[in-house]
Formats: sequence, C-alpha cells, structure tokens
Amino acid sequence: MINRSFVLSIIFLGSFFTTMAQPGTLDMSFGMNGVVSKMTGNGFAAMKLQADGKIVAVCSNTNNTDDFFIARFLTNGNPDSTFGINGFVNHDLGSDEYPYSLTIQSDGKIVVAGDYDSGDFDYAVARYLPNGNPDSTFGTNGYVVLIAPEDQSNYSVVLQANGKIVIGGEEYNNVNSIYDISLARLNSNGTLDTTYGTAGFAIISNGSSDYDCYAIAIQADGKVVTAGEADNGNYYDLFLSRIDSNGVLDTGFGTSGFVTIDRGDYSIGNAVLIQPDGKIVTGGNTVNGNGDSDSELQRFN
Repeated sequence: MINRSFVLSIIFLGSFFTTMAQPGTLDMSFGMNGVVSKMTGNGFAAMKLQADGKIVAVCSNTNNTDDFFIARFLTNGNPDSTFGINGFVNHDLGSDEYPYSLTIQSDGKIVVAGDYDSGDFDYAVARYLPNGNPDSTFGTNGYVVLIAPEDQSNYSVVLQANGKIVIGGEEYNNVNSIYDISLARLNSNGTLDTTYGTAGFAIISNGSSDYDCYAIAIQADGKVVTAGEADNGNYYDLFLSRIDSNGVLDTGFGTSGFVTIDRGDYSIGNAVLIQPDGKIVTGGNTVNGNGDSDSELQRFN
C-alpha cells in the first residue's frame, strides 16, 4: 500500500527544488528566459520600480532626432499596454533630448530629467501621468527647459518630501573655463523655485578646478549630496559635496563642504545613495596600479 504522506512529501519537494533557483541566475519567469530586449535606439540609462512592482525605464530614442523615450514593463517583463502606446512613450521636446534619470512621485506621476540640445546643452525635465501622457499641469505641455548661457548637463533628479524637484549636474563656468556643480529646484508645477540658491540655482565652485557632478541623493532633512569627479591638476579624484536645503554649500560637511578621495590615479563617483542611518554610499570606478579600471563602492559617515 502506498503511503499517501510519502507521496505528498515527494510532490512537495519536487515543487520546492523546481522553484528554488540558484541565487544570481537569470529569472526564467521574466521576459524571454530572464531577458527583455527592445529596439529603442539607445540602451536604458535609468530605471525605477513603481509601488506595484512595475518597472519604468528611460533612454533616448533616435527618431530623426533624439527624444525622451519611456517604457513601462509588467512584473513578468511584458510591456504594460496601459502605458503610452503598447507600453512605450516617445516624447519629442523640440530638439535633441537625452534623458539620464527619473523618479516616481507618490501619486504615480513620472519625472524624467536630462539634457536638451539648443546648440549648448540645457536642463530638461518632463513629467508624465501614470498612463504615460505628458502632464499638462507641469511646465509647458508637460516639460520644462532651463536655458543657460553655457553648457549644462543634467544627470540626476530627486524629489523632496514637499513635492519640489531637485535636479543636478554640471555647468560650464565661462569665466574660469571650468565645470562647476550645478543644482536647480523646481516647484511641483515645474516653475523655478527662486527661493533656492540664487534665483533657483545652486552653483558650487572652488573657482579653479573642474567638478563634474554625475549623481545626487537627498537626505531626510532635505540636504542634497552630490558625487562625481574633481580635477586635482594631474588626474581626477572622487568627490562628494553637500548642499543645504536652501541651496547653499554645507561647510560643516567634510572640509568646507567637500570630501575628496585621492586613490593615486583616476577615480569617479557615478552613483550615490543615502542609507536609512544617514551613511552615504558611492559607486563608481578607479584605475588600479596596473592601469586597469576597477568597480568600487565607498561608504562615508
């Protein structure tokens, strides 16, 4: 006579080992054997998870001009047909545009930030409704372009708790022929918040060295931490700086507002995040003693 408990145990164990995949292997239930590949012109530059687990990703899509391209995928990797046209939004702001970052508001609206090519590069920010349509209550027809006298590149966007939007990157300093850290803050409707920094911009410079800012993160108190690379005259060092919630350099951070890590050769911070305990983690790369580039994480108090 067959022991039913034994049979049920075998069935359970078979199911257990079938569904328990080796950690780090591709999830075969996602897309096609763990991979979703779409012809979008350029690779995705940034992505975020919605509260419901859907994945939002952005890149530029070459379509005569480079446009903001936003895609949303279901948790199984299939395009979300309720978003844009069959899961995709192609938004031409009127020139060549290159999105580098995005964030998602608590109401589900999607904020995308990047560069706008007007001859020089300018900051571009667009906001989309949860269905992918441009949000007509934001800026003009759903987007804002901040025109500057010289090149400025927008690499990162974060949300304050009050709904204001902080964007960060770098701006060319025509007087000193260097790049400065450049932040701007927008009100929730896309207008420039003139109470921030000087007329809405926080330009951070030491007056003599390039500071290329590639990433920003926001603390619980509204202070913004920036990360990137700083020119020390011979090569580049990883740097951090912190800007108060009013757009002024926080001189109590590091040395007069800056932390610079000299690893003996080229180093860069491409990403930054804030842990729940307030510690700061940067991700980037450094050139080792053999002249090879290594990936690197660092953590700061």
